[in-house]
Amino acid sequence: MLCGIDLAGSEKRPTGVCILNEDPHCCTLYSNEEILSLVNKASPSLVAIDAPLSFHGEHFRDGDRELRKEFPILPLTFKGMQALSERGIALKSLLPFPVIEVYPHASKKVLGITTAEDLFKYGFLNLPSTIHELDAAAAALTAQFYMQGKYKEYGKEDVIIVPL
Repeated sequence: MLCGIDLAGSEKRPTGVCILNEDPHCCTLYSNEEILSLVNKASPSLVAIDAPLSFHGEHFRDGDRELRKEFPILPLTFKGMQALSERGIALKSLLPFPVIEVYPHASKKVLGITTAEDLFKYGFLNLPSTIHELDAAAAALTAQFYMQGKYKEYGKEDVIIVPL
């Protein structure tokens, strides 16, 4: 079982979560408590989070610099990105499971996902109903490709995973 999270920078905004198992499904949550409760209940072997999971005070980390050669990415010094980084780092520290950082925008391009219907080819019968859930599904699929060894790492210190 794997989990993908399209984390919002604030608990007031929707976060998409995808549990990838025999019957993949997505939902929208808001608070860290709700997210942690669902993820802990699912007990995944890996959690893939769409959020910066480190911040060093610079516009871009090494993984960001590599990734932006191929895909657009926002600087971490934007106020919204700083909030997202803080929340991602805090959430990661509370999860008792292995966590990777992913970038669903890149994952969707690589996997050919432009609409929710594109997930049928990956075994989804219950399709995501929001863009946040779609990004969470892309994050979960990235975790699956990671577990299969079919991925590319961007960065050495601050690694971002994208499927191959």
